[in-house]
Amino acid sequence: MVGEVERRFAEGLLRAGEPPPLRGALVTGTPLAQRELRLAAVAEARAGNATPLAAYGRRHGEGLVDALRSIDARARGDAFGPWEGVLGSPAASARLGERFGPDHLWSASQLETMATCPYQFFGRQVLRLEPVGEMQLGVDYRRRGTLVHDALARCLQQVTETLQPGQSLGELPAEELTGRLVAEIRAQVEAGKLPPHEAALAAIEARQAEGWAPLYSQQQAKYDCDKRWDAEGVTMRPALLEVRFGPPKGSDDDTDPASTDRPLELDLPGGETLRVAGRIDRIDTGRLGKLTLFTVIDYKTGKNYRVKLADVLSGKQLQPVLYALAAQQLLLPPGAVPIGVGYWSLLDQGFITPKEGHSELPLVVFEDGEAGPSEGWRETVEQVRVRCGELVAAVRAGEFPMNNPDKHCGKNCDLRTICRVAHARSIGKATVEPTADESGEEPQ
Repeated sequence: MVGEVERRFAEGLLRAGEPPPLRGALVTGTPLAQRELRLAAVAEARAGNATPLAAYGRRHGEGLVDALRSIDARARGDAFGPWEGVLGSPAASARLGERFGPDHLWSASQLETMATCPYQFFGRQVLRLEPVGEMQLGVDYRRRGTLVHDALARCLQQVTETLQPGQSLGELPAEELTGRLVAEIRAQVEAGKLPPHEAALAAIEARQAEGWAPLYSQQQAKYDCDKRWDAEGVTMRPALLEVRFGPPKGSDDDTDPASTDRPLELDLPGGETLRVAGRIDRIDTGRLGKLTLFTVIDYKTGKNYRVKLADVLSGKQLQPVLYALAAQQLLLPPGAVPIGVGYWSLLDQGFITPKEGHSELPLVVFEDGEAGPSEGWRETVEQVRVRCGELVAAVRAGEFPMNNPDKHCGKNCDLRTICRVAHARSIGKATVEPTADESGEEPQ
């Protein structure tokens, strides 16, 4: 630790040549504990006598030697190595190539994790590490998200069935949509699917979610008036809710009847086909003449959610594009064209789509009453194909460096107790993205 602090200052500024202190290493008399034995051996080695440390290594040494070797390797060089996720082993690459081969069924979140933090992908998907649950009561954000997703799906399904031809959700009285949503949230909690202690917490979370319902009604009204379709006289209405593509999982018993067991097949550069499965929260459709226009929506219950075109192209936010392609290929009539793909931030501004700067990426070009995909959308899809190919190749090559450009990445990461990204940054191996203020950009 002293060495790491000294790296932040000019050489010799903190200490004038004195050896770094070895705290707790002054053991007097016969060592009575394993720790004392180890510290005494290290102190002897520092004094020039390595025999006790060598003897300790022979008796207890595999773990100690491996630890010292890993510390030494991580502290050297300007590139990542095996101790930092870049395996560099032909045998490992062969195994990874088999496990994540052409028949592997990918998810958008797996690819996004690999793009955002390769080491997190390594821990979760390769080593299959799982966090130890904490013994405390608190908000379960996954449970709350599932609660809201299910309630929205059931609410919108019921409401859509009552709409007249050409009528949008935003034309319903706000109190009616709010009331139906609140009723569905309560019904989910009272369904009896949770054990008593979880049901009590879910009831508290449900009351939080009920507070969002009026805001959702406002977001829906804003969505219905979006100029992308409203200017063309197109009414967008929910068509598919909680619809699955790819083989079912244990939790997929309540998906839309239109779900399909077929995965998305994405042609990658080089001729390979990437197989992707997923579950889409909501697909809305509208008609422009004989053409079907559609939007793809994924609900988010976090605050200040944003989607940038740069993050789509880098692989960090692939889901909107992959889900739109799945809707086109597997779920909607032939020739359907996406007019909006993105997320619905329930605590913020509602429907949001990829932006380049302050401008939204146009997906459709309208001309003479006809509509077709824009050049920007075609280029985006092509770059997503290329990026997916790069991510898959990196997985198979065993390249999982501890390099997350988000300097706050360890705040909520399940692997924060074993990841050494802070150390890698301190010696210049990892990069950190500047914040909006540091980069001079205006916040989104």
